[in-house]
Amino acid sequence: MTLRTKGLAPIVTGLTKIGTGGARSLGGLSGLQKTQLKLFNNDQTPLATTTVKLASPAGTAIRLHWGDGNFDDLVCDSALKTLTHDYAGVGAYEIGISGDIDRLLQLQCFSQAFISGDIANLSALTSLTYLYLGITSVDGDIANLGALTSLTALILHYTSVDGDIANLSALTSLTLLSLSTTSVTGNIANLSALTSLTHLYLFTTGVTGDIANLGALTSLTRLSLYSTSVTGDIANLSALTSLTRLYLYTTGVTGDIANLSALTSLTLLYLNNTSVTYSTFVHPAGWKDCNIQCQDCAWSTGEVDQIMIDHDAITVGAYTSNLTINGTNAARTNPGAGENARASLDGKGKAVAVN
Repeated sequence: MTLRTKGLAPIVTGLTKIGTGGARSLGGLSGLQKTQLKLFNNDQTPLATTTVKLASPAGTAIRLHWGDGNFDDLVCDSALKTLTHDYAGVGAYEIGISGDIDRLLQLQCFSQAFISGDIANLSALTSLTYLYLGITSVDGDIANLGALTSLTALILHYTSVDGDIANLSALTSLTLLSLSTTSVTGNIANLSALTSLTHLYLFTTGVTGDIANLGALTSLTRLSLYSTSVTGDIANLSALTSLTRLYLYTTGVTGDIANLSALTSLTLLYLNNTSVTYSTFVHPAGWKDCNIQCQDCAWSTGEVDQIMIDHDAITVGAYTSNLTINGTNAARTNPGAGENARASLDGKGKAVAVN
């Protein structure tokens, strides 16, 4: 899938360094742009295989430089390609890229803690549609991605990237935004212009603000807010009628689950350690096959009983999902209405976990 040159002199030999940003003038690259852009630092103390995934459209030329004199020429046909390299010796190397770098479509590098560098190095990749950096030591201010307005997917997972998510507000083509265990901050209101989003995941971030500001994101099908200090009434999500999965864990969100009754397409409703309450309402028919977990919400016996009674009333027939309402929630009445509803659900195939 690639053309590789082995046994070359180290990449620093015979190069002219330009400034301090890692770009270098290269000689003898037929058909390729004679500028190398630094992507990452690579600490090869562990002598582990390095993997970088790239995609570029047909008619372009991209060369990935491993920093030890070896390189791979990417087969450019828009399809994602996996490039790997094993270094001959322990050392610190710079991974760079040359060619039609402003037309590169995808860059993925994950599960490699020995990869580091400033995310600012990626700001010249202005045609990127998909960027995934996971379990790496990459750092820098997320503001440096603000010019990548072609991005449709941005995934930062277990990185040291920080900065204010307000700097992402121009990325209006995003359909997937996933920021997980990453030190970004800012008000969730700054995402309100990203109306093309279908998937939004904020896991263990410093993001705050009122979820009411998500009301305009009506294309969302998946919303996950985990260990993130957002607040507001869950009723403000009632307009997100395309949602199939709603996940709120350790947030400051409050309100009554009854306000979610318009979310008839849900297949997962996960509310854990979140101060929502329950009052009786008619469950949508589609919820029969929705996995519902309302755990550690400090519900009363009345609330625990009522959700089972209401859920049991959806329809007669087989259920294909789970209902979990244990943890810090009170015990059901047993014997009584709660136990009767649990037994009825169990008989229909609904697996119920309840105190």
